Amino acid sequence: MTRSDALSSAAFTLVSALLLLVLVLQTLGCDAQRPQGTVTQVTGVDLRTEDGEETLSLPVSVGDLSGGSAATMTFSVDAEPGDVLYLHTVYSSYRVYANDELIGEFGAAGSYPSFLSDPPSEAASYSLGGLSGTVQVRVEFTTPVSRSSLYLYPPLVGSGPDVLRSLVGQYGPALAASVVFFVIGLALAVFSLSFCRFELRGRRFRYPGMIALLSSVWQMSENTLVVYLLQRPSLLYLLAFAGMFLFTIPLVKLTMIAVDRRSSLLLRTLLAVLEAAVVVAFALQLAGVVQLSQSSRFFTVLLPLVIWVLTAYSYYVGIRGKSKGALHYALAVSLLAVGSALEAVNYYVRVIGLVSGVFQAFMLAFVVAAAVLGMAVARRVYAESLRKVELDRDVQLLERSIEAQKEHNRLLLEHERDLSKLRHDMRHHYVLIRDMADGGRYDELSAYLDRLDVKPLASPVRTYCENVVANAMVAYYAGFAEERGYRFDAKLDIPATMPHLSDGDLCVVIGNLLENAMEACAKVEGGTPQVVFRARRQGPLLFMTLDNSLGSEPRRGANGFVTSKRGGSHGIGLRSIQAIAEEHNGEAVFGVENGMFRSSLFLEI
Repeated sequence: MTRSDALSSAAFTLVSALLLLVLVLQTLGCDAQRPQGTVTQVTGVDLRTEDGEETLSLPVSVGDLSGGSAATMTFSVDAEPGDVLYLHTVYSSYRVYANDELIGEFGAAGSYPSFLSDPPSEAASYSLGGLSGTVQVRVEFTTPVSRSSLYLYPPLVGSGPDVLRSLVGQYGPALAASVVFFVIGLALAVFSLSFCRFELRGRRFRYPGMIALLSSVWQMSENTLVVYLLQRPSLLYLLAFAGMFLFTIPLVKLTMIAVDRRSSLLLRTLLAVLEAAVVVAFALQLAGVVQLSQSSRFFTVLLPLVIWVLTAYSYYVGIRGKSKGALHYALAVSLLAVGSALEAVNYYVRVIGLVSGVFQAFMLAFVVAAAVLGMAVARRVYAESLRKVELDRDVQLLERSIEAQKEHNRLLLEHERDLSKLRHDMRHHYVLIRDMADGGRYDELSAYLDRLDVKPLASPVRTYCENVVANAMVAYYAGFAEERGYRFDAKLDIPATMPHLSDGDLCVVIGNLLENAMEACAKVEGGTPQVVFRARRQGPLLFMTLDNSLGSEPRRGANGFVTSKRGGSHGIGLRSIQAIAEEHNGEAVFGVENGMFRSSLFLEI
């Protein structure tokens, strides 16, 4: 399979897998929401803060609170034996009581890293201790130091499995989408390794893969179901913000490549600002000065701004430079721009379910679009690299032709010098013979002629046809074959001049045919390898056939026979012959007959 076919197959596999995962995601969402048991969602609570007491409807964000102050939420629920109470909090420590009995707590001093001023977000369930009937629940919060608001999610009450199913139904589809992102990102990162030897070095796949992976880490670490299942809130806190802060860095690098502006001052400045912002944010968090949750307010403005700048710049380069590649990329990054704007709205307005899902969809669309564009570019890069290999091979054949013609001329010059010496010597012999004949010394003349025994000089240059280029190439490979004991038989009728076929094309055709034949003969074990070359002119057409021995059955690729040459040049010679034949209104056919590899072609000359 060629790399081009591999790209097409990979694109098909990626799209098919994506569609299948979307179907599975929908199925999981529907299955999870099937009635399994009763889970009570608490939406009405009483909240007492330093400002007084009020009745609230959850979810709600309570603002204007002093950092580190006390806030007590109370509500009553109908419980059955074995039920649990599920709580989800954001940067708040708490103690939870059922009928005035402590059943759980979170965020006590020393239970999270010292560089965090507040405990991370938590999602956990606590056993009601076999209580049944109406249960009075009291949750005593310590409000966040890093912010002036307390966000309250609706608690859930039910059996442990039912609560889990409820969470899967609510957060499972988003988690499945995050897993899809992770798989796609990992696949693109691995796939990029197969292009390491190209100039782009796979970055058109690696950077979308990194974007998908970072986005996956961001979304997955913020997913309430993940927080609930892993119970590693501090680790997820760090991963969520790392994914959020970092994912635009590979985006800028991808843009540099996609719009071919790797030296752009604007893009390099954006990259430097983003990298510096990330370093500063983590340094401030490590020092305990500014929390990542506080730095995120800056990034929720910076990241959409950077994405919109990248979008505008891509359109600018595409329109001003008339670059289709830049315009295609601009359309793809526009999806991300819209998604980032919606995510910024989500951060401030908290339209959690709808907007986060929309952002994931836009992100997924961008990653897939970027990967598809990368595949298109990779196909072009591969085609160009293949063409470069073909040109290098053609140049080698032309250089070999020049060497063969130089050798041909050298032999002719040596032959001419031998003839000149012979003619010079013959003048002296002629004078002496004439003198003997005129003097009647015939016995002496006869003895002299017997001693002279002059033999005519044979031409050291074999003549296979009238065409100098063809003759030199064939003579070169004929000598090569004789040195190795191959049987070489060539009968050629190739005109000295051919108006519609250049010497270069003729050299490439004959050179490829004979070089392939020599390499095939070198693999023959036992017997005498043979090469039979025929060429004849018929009207405006030149017909050629070449049969050569085979050491093994040649392999067939997607586009024809694949020769067993050194890496990177499999079958290129045959494709060059075919391309030249087609350029000259002809055709080339290759096959195996009676244990011999046969190359047949015709072209207009």
